[in-house]
Amino acid sequence: MIISVLPAPRGVFVVMKSPLGDELILSSVGAGIRDYRINGESLLLTMADDEAYLSTCTLNGKFVGPFLGRIDKGIPKAGYQLPISENGLCLHSDRLNTAFAEFDFQVDGDEVSFHYDLPEEAGVCPAISFSVKYRLLNDRHGYCLSAIVTPKRPFPLNVASHVYWAIAPRAEDHKVTIPSKNISQYDKRMVEIGIAKCPKELDFSSGKLIGEDIAAFDKPPFFGFDHSFYDLSGPVRVEYGGKRIEILSSARGIHLYTQNFSDPSLVTNRGPLARHSAVAIEPSDGFSPLIEYDEQRPCLYEVNVTVTEGVNQ
Repeated sequence: MIISVLPAPRGVFVVMKSPLGDELILSSVGAGIRDYRINGESLLLTMADDEAYLSTCTLNGKFVGPFLGRIDKGIPKAGYQLPISENGLCLHSDRLNTAFAEFDFQVDGDEVSFHYDLPEEAGVCPAISFSVKYRLLNDRHGYCLSAIVTPKRPFPLNVASHVYWAIAPRAEDHKVTIPSKNISQYDKRMVEIGIAKCPKELDFSSGKLIGEDIAAFDKPPFFGFDHSFYDLSGPVRVEYGGKRIEILSSARGIHLYTQNFSDPSLVTNRGPLARHSAVAIEPSDGFSPLIEYDEQRPCLYEVNVTVTEGVNQ
């Protein structure tokens, strides 16, 4: 294993290389993944420019906390309330989002660790400690992410690694398997309000192309897939062109997102940011029900990603 530290416009990039040809480029901003390559080929949609990756315009690859998603009224809970950002709700923790915070880092053997302490803010949130670790696999392509998130007082959390997989030219070309029969329900503002059985269009339990039923959701308010799945019975799979990515996590669900807006001013490693250009698979606990954590019961978050090449699909 080779680990090197490179300067960046903000913080540092830490590059991990394995003998198998894996290269995991990490950023101390957001404790995130700048890129993940196998034998020089990127498997992710990421910003082409370092400044754009490090700015507040994108979540690609970053570790999001303390709460991923749209939260009605900012979770008024135990005297705390996350900042309201739009239409009476909080989106991705707004200005508290760890995706844009600069973490301390440490290299320890074949692991890279990041740490950040979110200070207490009266009436908003308690002090919260974030510790995130990455490790490349030694015996096959892939990596492991583990995190411990500890609020100093009881507080609900929903953290997630926000990686966009792009092994196919478009989101619609990826075959996805999500071993779940339960889907989130949303109100008109896309706030989660409960869990229901998957309708046919959202049933990926046997595996199917993203494009097979995306047209049913390619309109307001979703503009593509933007849904959570719960009670997984195994790993989530993303497949295309002989590659199979398997994602197994400790979270109770995953969120599926198909990059539902374009922005020509943002240039990715695959050209200007375009709608339906990648598939985000975000293991997360979701909003229903709220789960509180504290120093006696910290949030433990693990994601294991393996990549297999030469798969007959």
